[in-house]
Amino acid sequence: FQIALEVSHRIPGVTDAERARLWEVVGDLRELAGMFDESVAAYRNATQLIRDDPLATAEVLSRQAAARLRTGAFPTTLRTVTRARRLIDGSQLPVARSTRVRLDTLTAVAAPTLYVVEDVHWASPTTLAVLAALAAAPGAGRTAVVVTTRPPAVHLPAATTLAPAPWALDVAAEVTRRSTA
Repeated sequence: FQIALEVSHRIPGVTDAERARLWEVVGDLRELAGMFDESVAAYRNATQLIRDDPLATAEVLSRQAAARLRTGAFPTTLRTVTRARRLIDGSQLPVARSTRVRLDTLTAVAAPTLYVVEDVHWASPTTLAVLAALAAAPGAGRTAVVVTTRPPAVHLPAATTLAPAPWALDVAAEVTRRSTA
């Protein structure tokens, strides 16, 4: 692909969009090989070639954000997702909708999430199962589930249970630290 990119500059009629597609493939291959910084550079080259096509640029940016996410660069991932989202804002074309789904997925993984549910003692078994799954899901280190309940306390697997008394500042800090670690 690298050779194809070099040769494409010497072949009349090869469009920037076609060169961008080659860069996308190079980015995909580099990402598969675990070469995340190199894949981001390839995606960046692709976006430079198609900057006049917002839908195509947004799709490539979503790939770039996915590569950044795999390195744990959450703030950079979210900035790239936001940039891509702005490009497709308001479009109802199928490619925009599919890109938006990918961007939503990246946001859900990259952004810390806090679920707060009160009066869980009234919750159905299904609701309790969903809360337990949220707390125990892979990547739950960026997710915190906080529930309130009255005696008898509701037990959720992978949960820290605290007595319903006013929290001291150090206890509140410890709960926050554990939930976001």
